[in-house]
Amino acid sequence: MNTVVKIENGSLDVSTVGIGDESKDWLVFRGVISPETLTNIVVPEYQRDVLIGKNQRLLIQALRKGVIPDIVLGMRGEKYETDNVDGHPVYQLASRIYVIDGLQRLSAAKRCMEIDPCFRPRLGAMVYVDTDEAWECKMFEDLNQNRVRVSPNVLIYNARTYNPFIDTVYNLFETGNFIFKGRVQWSQIMKRGQLITALNIFRVTGIIHSKFGTGGKTSGIRDIVSPESTMARLMETVGRNIVRENLTTFFNLIHQSYNIETVSFSGKCPFVKGTFLCALAGLLAEHDCFWDGKRLVIDKQTRRKIQTFPVMDPNVALLAGGNHTAESLLRGMLLEHINSGRRKNRIGGGIIPDVQTDDVGEESNGN
Repeated sequence: MNTVVKIENGSLDVSTVGIGDESKDWLVFRGVISPETLTNIVVPEYQRDVLIGKNQRLLIQALRKGVIPDIVLGMRGEKYETDNVDGHPVYQLASRIYVIDGLQRLSAAKRCMEIDPCFRPRLGAMVYVDTDEAWECKMFEDLNQNRVRVSPNVLIYNARTYNPFIDTVYNLFETGNFIFKGRVQWSQIMKRGQLITALNIFRVTGIIHSKFGTGGKTSGIRDIVSPESTMARLMETVGRNIVRENLTTFFNLIHQSYNIETVSFSGKCPFVKGTFLCALAGLLAEHDCFWDGKRLVIDKQTRRKIQTFPVMDPNVALLAGGNHTAESLLRGMLLEHINSGRRKNRIGGGIIPDVQTDDVGEESNGN
């Protein structure tokens, strides 16, 4: 049985690695794994399951673009031979090779070759020499437990360089005299004075404009940052300036109702929580009486009602930090509050089916 793993364009290095309380110098091979030997890499028992579906498809796309990080391997032994191909060193690693970090990338590379046998994925690797299972397991735990995921707010901030829609929204919030200037978290950690995450800004943007067949609730960060997403096409279907106007109208409503200038921390302010903002955005989106064509228009009576909504009530505060179910409940509470005291022109109907308005009665105008 052939178990050789070839490392092309290889080099030898010495790397000092601290695992637990111990630190040791390791001989390390660096280079690109020869595609035909990918199947010779062993998956040890300490590894997690292989992901399939969307996650693997995204990794395959990254492989085809050549933008995927190196994987980490362990060679349980010291047997290898050196060859030279077109002036470049090739290391043939004869001892068994085990994947320590990068199983999903390795699996995606093998799947690439199954789909298209002519495709040769270039997957880089660091191979530690003369490892054992116990050391590999500790390395696996250290690499995965201490890994911090990049905040979606950072990904959105970075996407402004290639996504004109994100750049438009970013400039609205961070230039000029907009009341929310400096109040949005575009970084990994929310700083003092920042009240709303960039992710929630774009969730609200999608929900507000969902009546136009674009935006809506996104399934993930990629639905926001992709230049081909339905949300990114808002500037074509709604118009750049109108999108800016609608966001200005919505967030000015929040400020005029609850005065964000007095707020330094978002923790105790339900009205800047994502669930509350999305509930209010959904309510406005689903009723035609708040729209003049594609422009969001909020009448004085509704503004006064939103200002008197008991946003600091403990039950409201609890829901504001909740999930989609809490958002639906909040939307119903907002609708009931806006309709309270109205003998005519009560708001009812709508396009979002999970909001029930049983008290509309015969006086509803159907808006």
